[in-house]
Amino acid sequence: MSFLFTVVGRWLQVYIAIPWEVVEESRTLEEDPLVKELQQSVVSLNVRGAGGVVSHGTGFNLDPQGLIVTNRHVVEEAMFLQVNFPGEGKYRVTDWVKSKEDDLALLKLEGEKNLPHVELAERRAEPGQEILVIGNPLRLHRIAMQGKVLEASPSQMVVGDASIHQGHSGSPVFNREGEVLGVIYASRYNRDQDNLGVAVSLPKLEDFLQQEKEAR
Repeated sequence: MSFLFTVVGRWLQVYIAIPWEVVEESRTLEEDPLVKELQQSVVSLNVRGAGGVVSHGTGFNLDPQGLIVTNRHVVEEAMFLQVNFPGEGKYRVTDWVKSKEDDLALLKLEGEKNLPHVELAERRAEPGQEILVIGNPLRLHRIAMQGKVLEASPSQMVVGDASIHQGHSGSPVFNREGEVLGVIYASRYNRDQDNLGVAVSLPKLEDFLQQEKEAR
C-alpha cells in the first residue's frame, strides 16, 4: 500500500507542478500538423553520471544522421548518454562536445540515417514574436506550449506565456514557421511571479555549431 501512495504522490507532484491547462494546450496544439511534425525531432535524454545517478533532459536533432543540441549543464557530469526518439527508438551517444562559452552541448550519433530533424531560422528572434516551445518537463514528453518573445539580444532571449519547468533544459524555441530560434537553458520569475524561459540565442547557437564544424 505504501508503494501505491508513493507512486500516486509522484504523479500528483507532476500535475500540481504543471497546470492541467498546459497539458490541454499541448493536445490542442498537436492538432496542427506542423507541431506534430516538430515533436518528432524533439528527443528525451537519459543521462547517467557517477554512482549511477540518472537525470533527464530535452534535446533536438539537426541532422538526419543524428546531431543533437542540448544544454551543457544537462550533460556536464555524464558518463553515459542515451537519446530517445519518439517512434524511432533509443540511441547511444558516441561522442559529445560542450561549449566553453555558452550553455550548449552537441551530441553525435553514429551510423544512423533518416532521423527526423529541424532547421535553424534565418533571422534571430525579435520582441513580440510568437514562438513555440517543445520539451519534456517533469518526465512528460514533447509538451508543446506557445508564447512570445519578451526580450531579445545577440546572446539570449526571454520568452513568456510558456511556463518552464525542470526537464525543459535543452528544449528548442521555434518560430511559427517551425525553425529554431534558440535553446532553453534556465527560467526566471518577473514581478508578477510569472515563470519565464531564458534561452541561448540563435547567433550563439550558430557560432557554436560553426566552431564544431571547423574543428572536425
